[in-house]
Amino acid sequence: MDKVQFTQHLFAVQGIRSCFSEVSSKLLSFSQSTVLIRRGQIEGDRLAAWQTLQAPIIGGICLVLFVEVTSRTMGFLIGKAIPKLQADIRMEMFDHVQLD
Repeated sequence: MDKVQFTQHLFAVQGIRSCFSEVSSKLLSFSQSTVLIRRGQIEGDRLAAWQTLQAPIIGGICLVLFVEVTSRTMGFLIGKAIPKLQADIRMEMFDHVQLD
């Protein structure tokens, strides 16, 4: 994979990530509301409560972890890729001007 393809993939992933940010906030609020609704329906037995609340709680935690990891990964990649891309553009422009 050359530099151009790498930067194109990087910006595509960033675009997908920014679109997913909105969806993830909606999914997280849905998960929280599901936990609260189910919690209100349960009386007494804690084991039954855990079995009922297990899926939304674990799903919400996994969603938050996924969003955090992708945010930090994109920040790291952008911190390394954008300056390199800018340097490559400057060098190409310099080469183009020198040839004329």
